Amino acid sequence: MKNYSEYAQSSIRMIDSDGLLKSLKCLGGRKIDVIIESGTFEGTGSTRTVGNFFKKSPPNVFYTIEINHNSHRKAKRNLKDLPFVRCLFGCSVRMQEALDFIRNDEAILHHDRYPDIFIDDTKDPVSFYSREVEGYLGGKAANLFSIFKSRPKEGLLKELIEMHRRDTILFILDSAGGMGWLEFMTVRKEMKDRGYYLLLDDIHHLKHFRSAKFIREHPQEFDIIGQSLDHGWLFCRRKDIHPK
Repeated sequence: MKNYSEYAQSSIRMIDSDGLLKSLKCLGGRKIDVIIESGTFEGTGSTRTVGNFFKKSPPNVFYTIEINHNSHRKAKRNLKDLPFVRCLFGCSVRMQEALDFIRNDEAILHHDRYPDIFIDDTKDPVSFYSREVEGYLGGKAANLFSIFKSRPKEGLLKELIEMHRRDTILFILDSAGGMGWLEFMTVRKEMKDRGYYLLLDDIHHLKHFRSAKFIREHPQEFDIIGQSLDHGWLFCRRKDIHPK
């Protein structure tokens, strides 16, 4: 894999908001009851773009999950004008599950086998992504407050799905780079035969290159509403599937 810093459109925020808004307009007035997002960062990227889009006709609630405590606090301040947005401090899956996945993921361990995909750290990606999941943004300095004063809640994707299983949900998966495939599989497993909408960021990156590939190879399950290969996002609808 290539280092993500080499990518011309590299950003910790989702970009190309105009193209994304055009795809969201394809909902054609269909009501979204709940939005569940992984990876808030500071709330100025996809959270702000999607939140502004739904401002005139908001969902019942827009949950956004962030594992880094400093980013979580900044996001709460940045999004206070959107009262339907709830910023949650925590991890989308169980922490140990995420760490086990990162330490055993074939694409992380053998990233050299994927020359056209981007990754954040080519030297020691296991350590980099493990620290990111533990709340050290970008594998950098420790957030002592989050370690000693406030513990993040874990397994939030599954918990929120259980709470809103009967609702029409839009999932936005844009969390830590090493666990995108795990999040995608979690949503697909927990939603089972239910339909939903799904927005992926970084489909040219380790985070979601497999998720995007799966969606494209399963048109019987997913309808692609819009995507940007230049900016690396994909918006789709998962169909209602009823077993015989």
